[in-house]
Amino acid sequence: GESSYSHLVDHEVGLAVVDRYTYYLEKFMDERVPTATSKSATMAHLANAFTFDELGSTPVMDTRNFPTPLEKVPVTEFFAGVMNAVDDDGAVTLPPWL
Repeated sequence: GESSYSHLVDHEVGLAVVDRYTYYLEKFMDERVPTATSKSATMAHLANAFTFDELGSTPVMDTRNFPTPLEKVPVTEFFAGVMNAVDDDGAVTLPPWL
């Protein structure tokens, strides 16, 4: 079987504190995306950065619902999560579960 579950374990509490994917994603970001304005690393670079030996599982990036080629998507833009906000000066009704 494949599992990318734990990379670092806190033996005092007996829990995994970092999974392998997160560990190697952070390593990629630190090494390939040195500044917030850098657009040199693309999602294609990220997709090719992971190996089975590192993750303990087969890395796959499903692009069926993502029409832009990964070579044209800077990693910084993909993870930025920028959205337009509207200031309506009105009260916001929160859902009952909040």
